[in-house]
Amino acid sequence: MAQQFYEDVLGSPKHILAPMVEQSLLAFRMMSRELGSQLAYTPMWHAGIFVRDKKYRNEAIESTPKDRPLLFQFCANDPEVFANACALAEPHCDGVDLNLGCPQVIAQRGHYGAYLMEEWDLVEKMIQTACARISKPITCKIRVYDSLEKTIEYAKRLERAGAKIITVHGRERCQRGPLTGIANWDYIKAVKENVSVPVFANGNIQYLRDVERCLEYTKVDGVMTAEGALYNPAIFTGRQPCTWEMADMYLKYVDTYPTPLGSVRGHLFRMWHHCLSKHLDLRVPMGTARSLDDLKKVSQELKERSQADAQKDIEAGLDSEEPGKLPYWRCQPYVRPKQKNAGKRPLEIESEENEKSKRKEKKSKKKLLHEKRHERGGKGVFPTLSKDKWPLCLICKANPWGGKCSFKRCKTCCRKVALEEVEDCPGHRLYFKSNLTKPRTDKATEEMEEIVNVSAQTPTDAELGISVGNGIGDVENKKLIENTCVS
Repeated sequence: MAQQFYEDVLGSPKHILAPMVEQSLLAFRMMSRELGSQLAYTPMWHAGIFVRDKKYRNEAIESTPKDRPLLFQFCANDPEVFANACALAEPHCDGVDLNLGCPQVIAQRGHYGAYLMEEWDLVEKMIQTACARISKPITCKIRVYDSLEKTIEYAKRLERAGAKIITVHGRERCQRGPLTGIANWDYIKAVKENVSVPVFANGNIQYLRDVERCLEYTKVDGVMTAEGALYNPAIFTGRQPCTWEMADMYLKYVDTYPTPLGSVRGHLFRMWHHCLSKHLDLRVPMGTARSLDDLKKVSQELKERSQADAQKDIEAGLDSEEPGKLPYWRCQPYVRPKQKNAGKRPLEIESEENEKSKRKEKKSKKKLLHEKRHERGGKGVFPTLSKDKWPLCLICKANPWGGKCSFKRCKTCCRKVALEEVEDCPGHRLYFKSNLTKPRTDKATEEMEEIVNVSAQTPTDAELGISVGNGIGDVENKKLIENTCVS
């Protein structure tokens, strides 16, 4: 059944657009399909909020009949909640993917993604419950362990639970941000050799040639890319197009499929990344743009400047689409700077850390207090609990509730409910009721009122019976006014 789903429903895709929070929305998915993507995923959506919040759900299921094949991705940590979310998403996709690979801090706090890697029974139950609830297939996206044997066993467990496709990101959970490093294709290859369901590979994809190398080396069924497509949406065509070509194309799709401004800004920042490194004065205007038209103006300015430089490079014979020789105005991958300890042996790192600890100065009282709080789990009313174990908000039951909140709600829910019910929450500094009964005034308003009151108390010329004229009489009138005011 898994192979049949891969071939008949998905169409045996080799080039796959990865799920990306706030990035793989409808406009970008449709653009990627035109540029060679054969399968796309929605961004990762929170299963609990998807089930409870209709507005959130409507935003998530935005699609079009041309947006196929499509897999819907959720993060979850409760079997019933995940199954309910799958049932609601089923009419709008070809299958549902469970995110077991997100390594971000928010996933740790919410207890989902890669932070379920130690809870195999829970993961297995989530997949089994969802498979029993809906008719469409359930797939999974995972990260690897330090141990190859454990990675293989984990994949086998997911297959037995009912996962029809397993996507393997060849990095460990700790490899994120500046510590991303290189993905291990050997682990992906080993998983493919030990399971019978289709396997997708993810990691180290910057050019089309990387896709071909990965397919040949790991023998996987498809290759997924995330960052590679963000910096060069035409990655699956093998081209390194002019940046303005991709930016203009994306903005046209945004006009057709409205997209939140923050998402549009994020895409433009990545597409124009190397151009913005050249034209630094346009970074702030792009970052502070308050409307789509403002973003289009900045993009147009970048286009005009880059085209002028491109013409000079072409005339000088400096234009090339060959990796390593690309001019800045062509789409190309972003390579993270080499880290300080990159390339060093573990013993060298350990010896350096020992020397630093010996030279470490005496800690201040503030530093010691900070470390003490950190050991206890942080500040607030839960000093003995780590943040991932804090009680959840009584409204959304997804985020921890604020320690100072009188209603045991997270700030987002508290603001929403307090506004609707017109109540105060001093813990979150929300004063809707107080502002309604006794509006607060700012300092400038109070000073202006004081000036008006003082001027109202000062007698006018008419009240003093003075007729102000010209010449010597003016001086006498002024003296009379001064004496009157003093008295």
